[in-house]
Amino acid sequence: MKRVFVLTGLAASLIVTERWCVAGSADVGNPHSPFPDDSVMQASDSIPQGIARPYQRATMSAPLPGMLVEVTVKPGDQVKSGEILAVLDNRVASAAVDAARAAANRTGEIEHAKHALSLARSFLARQAALQEARAGAEFELEQARTRRDQAEAELASALESQVQARRNLELEEARLEAHNIRAPFHGQVIRLQTTVGTMLEPSDDVLTIASLDFLEAELHVSLELFGELVVGRSYRLWAFTPVNGPVQAELTHTSPLIDSASDTFRCLFTVDNRDRHLPAGFGVRFHSPRPHSSTEGQP
Repeated sequence: MKRVFVLTGLAASLIVTERWCVAGSADVGNPHSPFPDDSVMQASDSIPQGIARPYQRATMSAPLPGMLVEVTVKPGDQVKSGEILAVLDNRVASAAVDAARAAANRTGEIEHAKHALSLARSFLARQAALQEARAGAEFELEQARTRRDQAEAELASALESQVQARRNLELEEARLEAHNIRAPFHGQVIRLQTTVGTMLEPSDDVLTIASLDFLEAELHVSLELFGELVVGRSYRLWAFTPVNGPVQAELTHTSPLIDSASDTFRCLFTVDNRDRHLPAGFGVRFHSPRPHSSTEGQP
């Protein structure tokens, strides 16, 4: 009986000691806790609800089959919208543009048709004068009119041919432009997926760019907050490693559909990162149901 009493007392002492340690740690608080104001952190609070990703990200693929002959950027470069990033072999397309431009700039046929029309009108005027003076035959006047009409038709045809040649030039220029890979928005080159000299197909990736000016986070928030969050307002998110601090984010969308299995609903938040203070790809968790000013709580 004495041995049982001693063991029982020791177990009770261990339980009391363990409870005192847990309570003590709760009072001290975890400096890395997503909820530093809470005395006890739930286990789920340490799990990110979403990822802060670039608001704009694009993987550029080859627009048509061909050899990659030039890459004008490297990873880390800042690029502007419309800037050429890479070029496929365009020698045939360039030659086609030169030929189309020469045809579009050709004016000899038009000048010839204009001169012929001028002569035909002069001849018609003389025949009309003779007919009025009763010194010319009626059929000669009719021939002069026919000659004038033919000259006008030839000039119109020449002008239409020039218009068609210019449209063909635009088509060939568009085909040439298709060999260029341009940035769809202002951003930063993240990765190059191929090298100069590679034969590419339209499904082959060439490079990836992203805009880090704004980050977007998709979170599934507790259903208890459904109807309380206001689109357009700023809320606080907790940013995990490597940020390890709160960030302000504007709520841009709340889904009207709820997930009954997890008792959550989908929200989209946008983080203003135009100062490039934050990286992309860190985990985030909804931190406060109350809206905050845009300057409060920055890491």
